[in-house]
Formats: sequence, C-alpha cells, structure tokens
Amino acid sequence: MWATTEEGWDWFSDSDWQASEQNIRLFEKVARSEKFAGIFFDPDPYGVNPWIYPNLPRAKEKSFEEYWQQVRKRGVKFMQVLQQELPGVKVFSPFQLSYLSDFLDEPDIQKRMRQLSTAQYGLLAPFFNGMLDASQPNTSLVDGNERSYYYTKPKSFFDSYQLIKEKLFTLIDPENRSKYTLQVEVGQALYIDQLFAMRQPIESLLSYHLTPQEKAKWLEHNTYYALSTSDKYVWCYSEAMDWWQNKVPSGVEEAIRSAKQKFDMGKPLGFNIEGMIQRAKLLQMAKKYFDKMRERQSTKLILMVG
Repeated sequence: MWATTEEGWDWFSDSDWQASEQNIRLFEKVARSEKFAGIFFDPDPYGVNPWIYPNLPRAKEKSFEEYWQQVRKRGVKFMQVLQQELPGVKVFSPFQLSYLSDFLDEPDIQKRMRQLSTAQYGLLAPFFNGMLDASQPNTSLVDGNERSYYYTKPKSFFDSYQLIKEKLFTLIDPENRSKYTLQVEVGQALYIDQLFAMRQPIESLLSYHLTPQEKAKWLEHNTYYALSTSDKYVWCYSEAMDWWQNKVPSGVEEAIRSAKQKFDMGKPLGFNIEGMIQRAKLLQMAKKYFDKMRERQSTKLILMVG
C-alpha cells in the first residue's frame, strides 16, 4: 500500500477519505484471507505528495496547525480500519519518521513547526502520531530504515537503531511515547541494485568500482550488521534482480546465507570493508575528475571549431 494521492485529493474531504478507506479495507481483507501478518505501507509519494503542506489544496485557507490536527485524525482512522479488518496487524513501512531527523534538535516547538510546514514529509509526523493514538497493544509498527540501503559502516547501523528507538521521541506526542517504545520495531534494509551496480546510471554508483567479490563482501557485511541491529526484520529490495526467475547476481545468495549463519551462531563477521570502500571512493572521485576534464576539453574544441 502506498501514500500517493490523486491530484486534488483533500485531507479535509470526507468523500476523498471514504474512497481511501475503502481501498484500505480491501488491502486488509486480502491480507486476512491469505493469513498475512499485515501490510507493507510505503509513505513515499510516487506522484502527488500528501505530506507537504504548501502544495495541498487548502493550504491558502487552512493553517499548518489545522492540517496537523486533521491529518492526525486521519491517522487514527487509518489505524482503526487496519485493526478492524486484521486484529494484531503488523504495519511495515520502509521508513516512518526517520526522514524527519533533521528537525530533532530544534528545542523551540514553534520554530520546529515552521520548519516542518515546508518539509517534504512534514505531515507524516501527525499521521504517525494518529496511528499511535489508535494502536492497540497487539499492533506492531515496523520502521524499515530505508536509509540503510547505502550504509558502508557498522556504526551507521547501530546509530540508526538508536535514532529510531530513542531520538525520534522528539516527534512523538508525550502521551504516545510509551506506546512507541513498546510497539515500534526497527527493521533494516538491503538494496541489491545499489550494492551490485544494477541501477542506472551504473557508473555513478560506488559499487561500479568494486570487483564482483567485493560487491558480495559489501552485501555480506550489510546483511550481518542489519541482522545485528534489527528487532526482527531485515528486508531486501531490488528492481533489477528477480528471485523467482533465478535472475540473481552471482554471490548474492551466498553472501546473505553466510552473514545469517555467522549471526545465528554468534560468530563475528570476520572482516571489514573499510579499505575496499575507500579505494572505490577514490576511483569514483578520479572518474568524476577525468569526466569533467574531458567535458572541458570537448567544450574548448567546440569553441575553437566555432
């Protein structure tokens, strides 16, 4: 389930919300009929963004504070519907409030609200608080920490766990903080296309400058530390790879199995990737430099011919 809306969709419109609620119920009925644990709710807008206040239909007549209260009410309804159709639901999201981490250190609440009023995911904060308002004790909310797609250091995994478990309290209503502590779980992510240079343009990727063996090492490293810093789930995302049709790069399955076996047996990973990542960064910088120089030479040639 994703959060993209149609053009003109309005948080204040009951008819718009009823249409959304009908879709939510359909998702949940399918999940229940197939005995799924819950839903994957992606707040990322792949089109019209419902979380950015200045672009919303009534932004000129409704204040950000009014939108904040209304969106929180819709978050309550969202969670109520999920729980009605699937008691004990697990709501897994690629990210929750971690994309608002830039606002955590602002002590002035009014100033923070002004900053959130122009942020891309500013209204995700009240929606998530609304979800917590209505969440029942057997409901779980999983923050999948999508940012771990790009990690190269163990510290990044451990820091993200602390961020989600503790530092995000700043964005949680005090009355919901005990619920947050008990019901929000940390997940971690693996992005195969990023680690194995399968995204376009591939030459812009750090993994483009790694050997096949080094790419597998990076995946094993990230899998091991993802398992070490998640409460239950480590999820794997890819657009270019296909598990079902056996279109899997060499080394992917072996790297994941090796990391999980070491983790399950309480063994250390046994290597670090700092050196190879540093070399890849130097190669990446060198390529950018030479590409820029080549572009300048081409520009000079055009000017001379002209």
